[in-house]
Amino acid sequence: MRQPVTRGQSWGGARAEWGRAGGLRYSTRLGGRGRSPHTGAPSPRTRMPPCMLVRYPQLAPKYKDSLHVGADIFAKFSAYIKNPHKDANKNLETALLREFQRLDDYLNTPLPEEIDQDSTEEVAVSRRKFLDGDWMTLADCNLLPKLNIIKIAAKTYRNFEIPREMTAVWRYLQNAYARDEFSHTCPADEEIERTYASVAKKMS
Repeated sequence: MRQPVTRGQSWGGARAEWGRAGGLRYSTRLGGRGRSPHTGAPSPRTRMPPCMLVRYPQLAPKYKDSLHVGADIFAKFSAYIKNPHKDANKNLETALLREFQRLDDYLNTPLPEEIDQDSTEEVAVSRRKFLDGDWMTLADCNLLPKLNIIKIAAKTYRNFEIPREMTAVWRYLQNAYARDEFSHTCPADEEIERTYASVAKKMS
């Protein structure tokens, strides 16, 4: 069973090493306080150096789908929030919702380790806390800062909220905010709002 990584142990070392490795071009903080040179926006994790998966194997996700689910969600959000045309807004919002639905479906689908082959009871819905199980991995480090930015900026500038019926996504976020590694390194809501004030386009 994968053991939790606590602050001050491998997690802190991995976070610093991740930044030195170049996977985070703008920031080494989990919450993504760095800035994109293109938009000035808080920069989410965009790449995951292979050396991280080797040097810190306890942070590597066991299932490759955990690395890929949600990979397009920030690109869809960027297109949505930068769009100035009302006639295109609905389609862009639908595309963003589609990515959230993919994430929700993945989080609701039990992982193989959650299924007891000797049990007669079927596990219909996963109750795991994070993408790859009950402990954070680099897959979560990559996705969670993006989701936090989307949740704040999209609500402020597009009155968009992650649908409440996507219970798995909300469970995922709540579990993340309960962890100091994430909540203590997230930028303040006001910081995200100020940054995206010049990024979000007024529609006409």
